[in-house]
Amino acid sequence: MASPKKIFFSYSSQPEDLTLYNKLYKHFALYSKAGYIGIIGKDELLSIDNDTTRINEILKSVDITVPLLSTNFFNDSNCLQQISAASSQQVKIIPILLSSCEWQIFPGYIQYESNLLPEDKQPLLAHMDDTSDKDKVLMEVAQRIKHIAFPEIKELQLAKPNNLFNYILAVIVMALGVAAAIYVFRETQNNTFTILSFLMFACIAMVSLKNVLFPSKTSLK
Repeated sequence: MASPKKIFFSYSSQPEDLTLYNKLYKHFALYSKAGYIGIIGKDELLSIDNDTTRINEILKSVDITVPLLSTNFFNDSNCLQQISAASSQQVKIIPILLSSCEWQIFPGYIQYESNLLPEDKQPLLAHMDDTSDKDKVLMEVAQRIKHIAFPEIKELQLAKPNNLFNYILAVIVMALGVAAAIYVFRETQNNTFTILSFLMFACIAMVSLKNVLFPSKTSLK
């Protein structure tokens, strides 16, 4: 596997912005766990005491920077410094408009308008207020970033199990269950024992079909 691409989120530490970042981050978790991307934490930059040279070195190593725009963001000198450094290193920048703010008045940010998400240029919070499925809004924004920044990574899909083997095994077990039920009935003439013996084999058959009916393994194509 190739080295993971690095993505850096720049955001205000105010509670409302931090909450949205944490929710958005969840949608990158599978890609991160699979080793396709690496997240550089904001705390890593803050821990180097505003050393411009080291900040530039770290931001130069990332493939994409995602500023989460809000009034809090533009009032945070660290956020502004991070985007300035990323811009000077010609790092790809894809802003997300978290909440209403006059981001256009800040020099240098208008050049990223074509990459601004959501694509209708309306704040993310406004979209979330308009739907009961707030997580879907975050997922769609996250997917858009993935498509722009990592076009070679396709959608996460469920891995297909070996269905034929499981079906054959289930048929064999069910046949054994029918044979066992017939035998029990002939020997005992007891309907309860007959049904229980059949159900035992039916449960075993369902276990063999579990991966077909309820696939749980994931893979990235």
